[in-house]
Amino acid sequence: MLDIIITLILVGLLIWGIMKKLNPAFLLISLSLITMAGIQLVTGVSVLGEKSTGSLFFDLFENISNVAGSQLSRNVLLVMTVMGYVFVCEKLNASKMFAIYAAKPFSKVKSPYIIAVFVIVLGVFLKLAITSSSSLCTMLLATMYPVMRACGCSKGTAATAVTLPGCVIWGPSDATLYLAFSIAGKEDLSVVEFFTHYQIPLVFIILVVFAIVVPLSAKFWDKREKDSESGNEKEIALLTADELGCPRFYAFFPLLPLVIILVFSSLVPSTPVISVGAAHWLSLFILILVDIIVKKDFIKGFNNAVDFLKGMSNYLLLGGMIMVGASLFSSALNSVGGMANIGKLLTSGNAGYSITLVFAVILGYIIAAFSHVSPALNIFVPLFVTVCSATGNDIRLMILALLTGACMGIAILPTNSALVIASGSIGVSIPGIMKRNLIPSIAATLAVIVSCLVMYAIGY
Repeated sequence: MLDIIITLILVGLLIWGIMKKLNPAFLLISLSLITMAGIQLVTGVSVLGEKSTGSLFFDLFENISNVAGSQLSRNVLLVMTVMGYVFVCEKLNASKMFAIYAAKPFSKVKSPYIIAVFVIVLGVFLKLAITSSSSLCTMLLATMYPVMRACGCSKGTAATAVTLPGCVIWGPSDATLYLAFSIAGKEDLSVVEFFTHYQIPLVFIILVVFAIVVPLSAKFWDKREKDSESGNEKEIALLTADELGCPRFYAFFPLLPLVIILVFSSLVPSTPVISVGAAHWLSLFILILVDIIVKKDFIKGFNNAVDFLKGMSNYLLLGGMIMVGASLFSSALNSVGGMANIGKLLTSGNAGYSITLVFAVILGYIIAAFSHVSPALNIFVPLFVTVCSATGNDIRLMILALLTGACMGIAILPTNSALVIASGSIGVSIPGIMKRNLIPSIAATLAVIVSCLVMYAIGY
């Protein structure tokens, strides 16, 4: 019983620290260090076992070094590669060109609420290639906001349309997913299979819910507010392809890794299978080579690789250290022994796994809504790994529940970069966007809960 109490205290301290906006990576490392020190003090046994340095004090830090080296060399590099390629596409305006062409079919819609739904659908589709929610929001503002206003959309409705899509975590190139798989110790799981088998059906259901709820919610708020903040509106010029300074076919490059991953996978028989990391490296070399040929400047084109390295380093600052901290924290909790007993309690009875699924969705929503730590959500993955091990169930469904619940929570987070950008660009207050996103996000969360339970019932 003591082990469960200690485990709950540690998890409680973790949640408290996240809510207080403490750095999640160093919060995890600190809690792990304290826990391991306590275990060594009580048992007199080194956390390194037979590989002890001879000093229990030094062993604590040697353990951190070992875990950091293992995680950073094995897992973080893959995610850094993905983020590096995304950064290069943004710097070369390929992502903006992609957004412009993807938006064209929707510009002919005249109904304000239908166009808002179409922009959300477009944004979720764009999220496959533009994984940054802030970049996606900026591009939707530049390409679709003027169109929405011309169709009669209020600023509040437009703000919902450009901020909701960035909250959806999905696609083979999404860094958060790799992080979750890595922390769960399931690096061998197929991301492509997870995307096609789990994410696509669930995201389709979320879009259906948005298509129904967003117009109803928007109409309610529009009637209540009557576009009262119109005096704060800032003019946003429609972004055109001619302004970007790159060829129009660059619009294909953000999708290139996705195409390579899907074509050269188990989904297509008789084709060689390429890894996600290799697909992004291949795409990078193709992009740089094409850019050199187009601009006829070898030096400038070759040096675009520097932007790739910048994108990689940006991820390392947060995501990489969270992965290290999460691994340390998981090890510390397992050493306490409470996780296994909690898993047994959660899985006692036939409904145990189903209850845990619901808990995962709600936990994801609450944590994300208050702290914007979608990568840090993965610190709870070890708990659910324990539950899945106890029940013999696949961890993928639990990860789907946790991360998708978090997606919806981010929609009402005041520090969400997409909300901040939309507020500053349009002139709608952040609380104003939050209240408009609240009902759609809650409705989608309930749909996620039902969908995950149905998936479990039918044998996912």
